[in-house]
Amino acid sequence: MTALRRGLRHAAPLWDVAFALAGALLIAALVLRLAGYPPLAVLRGAFGFSLFTVHGITTTLAFATPLIFTGLCFLIGVRAGIFNVGAEGVVMVSAGASVAFGALLALPTSVHLPVTLAVAVAVGVVWMLPSALLKAHRQVHEVLSTIMLNWIAIFLVAFLIAYPLRDRDFPARTVLILPSSRLEALLPGTSLTAMVFAGLLLCVAVYVFLYHTPTGLHLRASGANPEAAYAVGIDVRRLTMLAFLLGGALAGVAGFTLTAGFPPYWNIDEHMQSLLRMGFLGIVVSAMARNHPLGCVLSSILVAAVLTSRSYLQLSHGVVYEFAELLAGVVVILLALPGISRDIARWRAKQTARQRALTPSPAGVRGP
Repeated sequence: MTALRRGLRHAAPLWDVAFALAGALLIAALVLRLAGYPPLAVLRGAFGFSLFTVHGITTTLAFATPLIFTGLCFLIGVRAGIFNVGAEGVVMVSAGASVAFGALLALPTSVHLPVTLAVAVAVGVVWMLPSALLKAHRQVHEVLSTIMLNWIAIFLVAFLIAYPLRDRDFPARTVLILPSSRLEALLPGTSLTAMVFAGLLLCVAVYVFLYHTPTGLHLRASGANPEAAYAVGIDVRRLTMLAFLLGGALAGVAGFTLTAGFPPYWNIDEHMQSLLRMGFLGIVVSAMARNHPLGCVLSSILVAAVLTSRSYLQLSHGVVYEFAELLAGVVVILLALPGISRDIARWRAKQTARQRALTPSPAGVRGP
């Protein structure tokens, strides 16, 4: 009986994900029907193209790669008790740094690519540092600080695109990253590079770190109950800093992946379409994976399949480009519902227990 209860408890998050996906598809079908589109044909065509054609699956895996990194960034924060939404800004500045060092710096081929990646990671760590310090030493809420830094990053990169990094021959984009500092496609004509293997390795590495090292155990303990962790001697402040900086490094890899590791677009367009929302979609990836590193692989592929289908839906069925964002948003809302219902049930149980404790015992009946 104990084993059965434990199995049902572990299966509950999977049921939550299945409920969210099924509900999102039903709502998407309803929206398509109300808009005058054939829902079954549209959804079957979208996922059939994204997951069952060579071009579609390679593009899906290419989009899934940076989503793995931004999902891990948010996941580590959640495990440390932090709601870190700063991956969006880190992706921006790291991508800008990748273009700057990859296009303007002349180095040998064997050195240029590692240097560009190292700079992207370092920029991500530095960009996350103010939020880490404010949270660890001044208890400034991380949502406030990271969102402010996200906006600064967006306008900073927009300025870099408009002037110092602008391509004079094609003013609507940045300069191209040099061949010595970019990853070629694994299959000609696709956007898939070796960064997909780096994503898989980092998922395993984060899993081992969180669940099989003392530091990872302490980090999860500090996130679950900071007061109890502090009482037993865990340095909660140091682990908070570590979670922020590891997240910054992972999101920095995502910025590198979206530029030097994303052929054939080794640059950034003036509207930053290739970068926008990649950090926030990492929240969707982590939520669908129930904040488990290994689950990020599958959830990132599912989210990337929706992104890959955007152009196909627009060209083949006339469905607006933003439909994919609507579907992702519905998934997040539905994923939150079971947790909200459980929190409400716990709150009601606490209120009932408190009322019973405050209610005087009937006359003649001795209390416990």
